[in-house]
Amino acid sequence: MLCVEAVIVSLYLAATVTSATVSQPLSANLGSSSWTVQNSNASIRVGATVPGGIYTDLRTAGVLSEDIFYRFNDINYRWVARDNWTYSTFFNVDPEMLTKDKVYLEFEGLDTVARVFLNSHLLGETRDMFILYQFDVKNLLKNSNNSLEVQFISAIWAAQQFSTKTPYLVPPACVPAEYHGECHANYIRKMQASFAWDWGPAFPSVGIWKNVTLRAYDVAYARHVGVETRPDVTDWKVSVTLYLGVATNATGILSATLVLDKYNITS
Repeated sequence: MLCVEAVIVSLYLAATVTSATVSQPLSANLGSSSWTVQNSNASIRVGATVPGGIYTDLRTAGVLSEDIFYRFNDINYRWVARDNWTYSTFFNVDPEMLTKDKVYLEFEGLDTVARVFLNSHLLGETRDMFILYQFDVKNLLKNSNNSLEVQFISAIWAAQQFSTKTPYLVPPACVPAEYHGECHANYIRKMQASFAWDWGPAFPSVGIWKNVTLRAYDVAYARHVGVETRPDVTDWKVSVTLYLGVATNATGILSATLVLDKYNITS
């Protein structure tokens, strides 16, 4: 019986899939592409960072000349949150990706209400900042010069629209006037504090705030590995959870290898 005497600082788990039907996907990080962002009337068009947000992009480009947290700039720069903003890029695709059965465009986080277009085709709409969105793009991709647009709607406007379509109140309708914030935050799946809180100002941002990835695979791929460790008198019990992205039914054998490094282990 093994006993780990030192405090576990890190735990490395390598999940190995031995079935021939389940392989590691091909992937491409689209955040490394050259992105631009522009407002609704195209009077502002600047370079953008993905992952990121509109306030940071405008500050970096010099459109916002002062620190957003200086004095009353939360109010002075509120026009940013009242406008609509479109993030766009062009990218090429590794030809090998197009040979796979499934190709998905994956957004880990979009803030918040948006429409996503690939090569002028509407892939879908988003309404939740906190969830992952995947779109099947196998039949829409080209080898080169693919255009990707994410059209964000003002979170302030969207929250107000959702409130008018709901036959009941989701309190509070507005934050206290002293916050100088925005109303209807509870009608939108977005970080509530961005509409103002007692400890911070209102900056209802929009943007691609997490990674954008193109994934290609035939049957399935390992999306996430979760590891939980629990002490049990003289031992540590390890629970492993593997989350798969699956395109179709598949059977196979999964194996996991536990690697301990820099620990004092006694038997």
